[in-house]
Amino acid sequence: MVDEDVQHLSEVRYPDITIELKLSDRFANIVEEGFDLAIRAGALKDSSLIARKLASSHIVYCATPEYLREHGRPQHPDDLTDHSCIVDSNFEGRTLWPFMENGEKITVAVQGPITVNSAIACRKLALRGFGIMQTPYYMVAKEIAANRLIPILQNFDVFNSGLYAVYPHSKHLPIKNRVFVGFLVGHFAKTDIEFG
Repeated sequence: MVDEDVQHLSEVRYPDITIELKLSDRFANIVEEGFDLAIRAGALKDSSLIARKLASSHIVYCATPEYLREHGRPQHPDDLTDHSCIVDSNFEGRTLWPFMENGEKITVAVQGPITVNSAIACRKLALRGFGIMQTPYYMVAKEIAANRLIPILQNFDVFNSGLYAVYPHSKHLPIKNRVFVGFLVGHFAKTDIEFG
């Protein structure tokens, strides 16, 4: 998503606002590191920040049609123990993948030959047939629509997640932050990206 969506920053047309965009999947301490704001996906942990929800999404598990033909399609989360899973180290409990079964949260310990710290790298590896990946839906919506990746285990709904703009508490939020967050809210409201 970031690859394609950076182009939309050109829509920000305020002469006194400059954007320094730092892309990383790591969790940054925006106060200590001097960021005005961050865009975060998933559950928010730092309650000392203000969060503005930009979009809703959910976690999806998927693989290529070729991988599923060769290795079989898991019918239950426990079947993942017999599969090659691409692990994203940015997920909390990275090798314990969460699912819902009969209203209860269950986790399955997965393994695979590759662990990376980038959702984009996970997507690229999955597209090359390295295994099954766990990711927010918006990261693979286009690939799923084109049948390049096939969602699995959809009967075991996992937790919804969101995409948020987060920024520090401040008595007087700088106008540049207010304007940019407003731009993001408006952009995500009209975007053609399906967040699931």
